[in-house]
Amino acid sequence: MASADKNKPTTFLDGLSSDAVNTLEMNTSSLYPNEGATIIHKGDKIGGAYLISSGTLKVYTLDVNGNEKPIYHVSSGELCIFSVNCIFNKMLYPAWVRNETEDTHIISIPTQVFQELYDSELWVRDYLVNSLSHRIFDLMSSIEEVTTQV
Repeated sequence: MASADKNKPTTFLDGLSSDAVNTLEMNTSSLYPNEGATIIHKGDKIGGAYLISSGTLKVYTLDVNGNEKPIYHVSSGELCIFSVNCIFNKMLYPAWVRNETEDTHIISIPTQVFQELYDSELWVRDYLVNSLSHRIFDLMSSIEEVTTQV
């Protein structure tokens, strides 16, 4: 059985070059939302990619009765994949996002800075493909669960 690579990065920031980290330190802003706060509404314009430094966000939609239907959670060290999709495709945000924890810290990476990192850092591209693959699998599992319930 193969062992896990102990040097493999585990979070978005871990895999970045020192130049990329310096770029982020100079060009990002921090958000500290209150626990329970809705920080993005469906249809909002997104100004960049959101990296969760600490805490957890819930990305959800509403059914016809107004009930929340979770799509996925974004945890510490992860990028919000929908925010990346919005900036690359110039789309409005397709869901709502609520802060689930007391100690949440979000790093907002401006669109242009994120696109430059995407172009210059192989790790960013690898991270996105891996994250998208996992999200697709999670969504397929959710669809299967809903469609096979009796």
